Amino acid sequence: HLLLVGDPGTGKSQFLRYAAKLAPRSVLTTGTGTTSAGLTCSAVREGHEFMLEAGALVLADRGICCIDEFGSIRDHDRATIHEAMEQQTISVAKAGLVCSLKTRTTIIAATNAKGHFDPDADLSTNTGIAGPLLSRFDMVLVLLDRPNDEWDRTVSEFILRAQAGLAQDETVIASQDADPAAPHMPTHFASQSSIRTARGGGGGS
Repeated sequence: HLLLVGDPGTGKSQFLRYAAKLAPRSVLTTGTGTTSAGLTCSAVREGHEFMLEAGALVLADRGICCIDEFGSIRDHDRATIHEAMEQQTISVAKAGLVCSLKTRTTIIAATNAKGHFDPDADLSTNTGIAGPLLSRFDMVLVLLDRPNDEWDRTVSEFILRAQAGLAQDETVIASQDADPAAPHMPTHFASQSSIRTARGGGGGS
């Protein structure tokens, strides 16, 4: 199981979306408004009988379950997934139905830190997630958005010019002409034609 913790805007949600696309069997959900029944299973009445309806963890059996905004899940709802993460099963006793459901799934969860991430505080304080649940994650990755005015300005200008429909090579030239002391755009933003032009017109040597 993997937990992504970090500041807003560090790409955690995009990471979950791509992971869900790559896996042959995956379920992508969000912690906002999610209940224990939505994660495990619920008892649904059909006629005079009850039947179990699988939740996200059961549907993701033998696959991955991506949970965004993991910190938004209420405490008593989080407690229901302890067994699923450790034992890979869910014990159910609802509406006269007693059974055990398989949840052989890998959980990839993402959550924001409470405020700005404090490297001097422990993980439980930064996330608001209790220690017993944190201990069930095999790996925790911390993604920090370190302040960097030059890099933020460079990225912002690139995004604004891209949205305005300007070509990538025009973006590089305009940025350098406007302020020669400004940091250069990363080379992977520039097209191959602009690189050849800068080297001498792209002709034969």
